[in-house]
Parts: sequence; structure tokens; C-alpha cells
Amino acid sequence: MEKDKLRKLLTEVQEGTRGVDDAVRIMRHLPFIDIGFAKYDTHRSLRQGFPEVIFGQGKTDTQIVKLCRVARSTGNRVMVTRIGAAAARRVERAIPGFRYHRSARMLTHGKVKEERRGEERNLDRHGRDYRHTRC
Repeated sequence: MEKDKLRKLLTEVQEGTRGVDDAVRIMRHLPFIDIGFAKYDTHRSLRQGFPEVIFGQGKTDTQIVKLCRVARSTGNRVMVTRIGAAAARRVERAIPGFRYHRSARMLTHGKVKEERRGEERNLDRHGRDYRHTRC
């Protein structure tokens, strides 16, 4: 769950426009969702500012589709790295709104918010952020 969405949810509870039971239902999977072969970290965007990134290499197409469904159910943006074209097509057919980036072997859903003009956000293979100014 992203920070803005959590604030909105808690504000709705405080103002009485959303019930406590409804909020508990929404937050029931915090801090992670265990799907057997993997645990999807729903708190990562609160801690790190960017949601969990799914590492596609070594996973079956079915596992990637299931992880993408779980990620979308949380309302987070989704990024799958090291994913082949065939697996990406399967996800795109199963869940609308995904976009495959062939040269990067990456699948995404949702936009990354621009933090600063004139700069790009880049993640290394460990998910750490590094920046450089556009030329």
C-alpha cells in the first residue's frame, strides 16, 4: 500500500466516511501476502517509496501471472524484471494495462511519479535508486 492511499484510508475512517471493518478488510494483507511460492511485500512502498519489484527469472509464466494479480490487487504500480516476451504476452492477455519493454526485458503497469524535472529515476539490479541528469 502506498503512503498516499494509506493516509486517505485512515482519514476516511477518522471522518466517518469509511467504517473500521472496511478499513481492516482493505489492510488485511499488510505487511505481506503469502502466495506459497513467494511473499509479496505490501509495505515496501511505505518503507522505500517504490512498491515491490517482481524478479521474473526462474519463475513460471503461471507464477508471474499470479504475482501480477496480487500486486494489482494492492493498487500498487507493478514492475516485473527479467521477463521474456512469451511470459509478458501471457500476463498482458490475463491482466489488462501491462506494457512490455522488450530491450529491458521488463513489464510494467502504472506510472512512476516524476520526483524532479530534468532527472530520471533509475534502479540498479538490487532495486537501489540512482540518478543522472538528462543530456
